[in-house]
Amino acid sequence: HRNRFHNGGMTISQRIGSTETTLTHNNWTKTLDRWKVYENTEAVLTVQRTHGTYPTAGTVPSSYSAHRLKVTTADTSIGSSQQFMFAQIIEGFNWQDLRWGTSAAKTVTLSFSVLATGAAASNVTGTYCVQCTNPNSYDRAYIREYTIDAINVWKRVTLTFPGDTSGSWDTQNDASCRFAWFLAAGTDHHGSANSWGAFKATTSNQKNFLSHVNNMIFITDVQVEEGTVATPFETKPFTTELQLCQRYYVKDTMTREGSGHGVVTGALDSIVGIQVDFPVTMRATPNLTLNGTTYRTGGNANAERISPTGFIWGRKQTGSGTFN
Repeated sequence: HRNRFHNGGMTISQRIGSTETTLTHNNWTKTLDRWKVYENTEAVLTVQRTHGTYPTAGTVPSSYSAHRLKVTTADTSIGSSQQFMFAQIIEGFNWQDLRWGTSAAKTVTLSFSVLATGAAASNVTGTYCVQCTNPNSYDRAYIREYTIDAINVWKRVTLTFPGDTSGSWDTQNDASCRFAWFLAAGTDHHGSANSWGAFKATTSNQKNFLSHVNNMIFITDVQVEEGTVATPFETKPFTTELQLCQRYYVKDTMTREGSGHGVVTGALDSIVGIQVDFPVTMRATPNLTLNGTTYRTGGNANAERISPTGFIWGRKQTGSGTFN
């Protein structure tokens, strides 16, 4: 697993499937697994996992699926504080061996496939930026530029990021490193490329991709790996990729049924229910929403004793008496 990203081939989409979904304004929208988008512009965009319906010109990616962003309402004038990015955060356990924040920090190489379309080449061609930052403190950033040269042509982009010898980069199960692809950024977010420094998002050369309705950008085969050479995109088995994503999000649509009987005395509490185990151990104790609850006698069935490995779906009683 040389690729530190999960779902770089955009095959896993537990939340939205292949449904075209409108992004949430002025907030993060979680899109395909492990990916999320932030925007506070006046534009409106949709996100979709698309697969198999692309031009074959250029360096065609190995993956069948892609992360697509489409402009449905344009913003021709980006305000100074406005920005649009989509990003993935890498957990500390998956980044710690690179030794960032020390004198032994290792260089990494980012590669990805990108395709842009629009009514005219001038709408989408130009300079774009990818930013690397530490998402716990946001006090370090490195910006790299790349260009989209033509519409309807796949391009394989390779960018090298030297290891950061300063800053705080988590080495446990918290957010360690974030890579963000920008489609627009106002002047407050402009900085210099190709050097580590204080937090900035893009250079002043950043293209405003949001300026025309029906502009679309597709990205897939996203990989970041140790070293200065971009190797071919690492395709993992679907089940492996799903399990890696389920460490952070699980959608379970199984219907469960069970019964039990409990006795409570005094101030003790007891639970009658079904033990539900997550398919993998999650990064931390998750927030949990039941898609439907039922009850037999004595009240609703709820999620109790939630942990990174699972929960009990059932009935909890406090006080004294019996319940079932």
